[in-house]
Amino acid sequence: MELWKYKKLGEVFEINTKSINPQIIDEELVHYSLPAFDSTKLPIIQSSKDILSNKTVIDRETLLVSKLNPRISRIWLVKEIDEHLKSVSSTEFINYISKENVNLDFYYQYFKSEIFQEELLALESGTTGSRKRVTPKDTFKLKLPMPSIQEQQKIASILSTVDKQMDQTEQLIVKTKELKKGLMQQLLTKGIGHTEYKQSELGEIPIEWEVAKLDSLGKWFSGGTPSKANKDYWSQEKAILWVTSTDMHQDRISDTELYISEKGLKAKKLKLLPKETLIFVTRSGILKRRLPIAVAQTELTINQDQKAFVCNDNIKPMYIFYIIQAFNKQMRENYVKTGTTVESVDFDAFKKQLISLPPLEEQQKIASILSTLDEQIESYEKEKVKYEELKKGLMQQLLTGKIRVNVEK
Repeated sequence: MELWKYKKLGEVFEINTKSINPQIIDEELVHYSLPAFDSTKLPIIQSSKDILSNKTVIDRETLLVSKLNPRISRIWLVKEIDEHLKSVSSTEFINYISKENVNLDFYYQYFKSEIFQEELLALESGTTGSRKRVTPKDTFKLKLPMPSIQEQQKIASILSTVDKQMDQTEQLIVKTKELKKGLMQQLLTKGIGHTEYKQSELGEIPIEWEVAKLDSLGKWFSGGTPSKANKDYWSQEKAILWVTSTDMHQDRISDTELYISEKGLKAKKLKLLPKETLIFVTRSGILKRRLPIAVAQTELTINQDQKAFVCNDNIKPMYIFYIIQAFNKQMRENYVKTGTTVESVDFDAFKKQLISLPPLEEQQKIASILSTLDEQIESYEKEKVKYEELKKGLMQQLLTGKIRVNVEK
């Protein structure tokens, strides 16, 4: 096979700069904006009167590449032009239109690759990290691979197939999360198979249910940090897992490089917490996003930024976990102290949170249903990661010509 040729970007593409002021017209526009890309990766249909700045008119197949903060890859391929509505893009996008016969799907994949992104980053300029830009004409000197049009098409087809698999998997993740959200609302307020309800401090609940303060459902334990200077308190080998607030990720506890020793546990009088202990972050920057909670999957201990809750025998920890997860936003608004250097939970108030409480058997059923959905979501997310890794590897090989594809004559 012939080696690929390379051309400067400016030989293959030119930049469309056809401008329009939406305020002087009165019609709906298909608007390719940065917020739309970041939100859904789909353009929005918007009244021209609501668009307050000049835009670039898109009237043919175009590759949009964000010149703002190139460390964030924002690449759009516009192939379908609406016959009835004008299409426009933010001027923060460079509008590339081809000067010769090329496969835009191929260059869409190339522009999304780390190869191209690194070259863009080398061209950025600006005074702050959040407002750096690339000068469009500076990109003309970048070199682009020029395989035959047939090879471009074949490579684009392979990579697009993986994209479709990733999109389908992402849709399954979204749908399963929506299903879980709906079921949580139903199961945690109405339960399973109930026909009679009563009024409570938390609203209408099944007649067999009770309402209890969180504090009454188990025992609380605090954490701490043994002296880092005393090597006897720590272990390089996997001894006792010592969890900090930064180890809490998306309702899970990640592994850590720091393991506390038996000596460290005793020196700080820390509790060795059993499996299924509920761990709450009470003081950390992570609180700006949510009120973090996780269920321990093994014995562990915690640092001073957290509280541990060991449930009574008649309480299913995963049920409490899903209650906190379901009403996380409201609880954060009620119990997180703001306006201080470090956000923290008003723990004395939080312990008095009222919880709707089914009998143990129903707690277990509810937790099992929601856990099954979490397992399905996790399975889909792992599948998506595999596709992402496959795509990354294929891009490195196919977009550089290291691996060539057979093209039918």
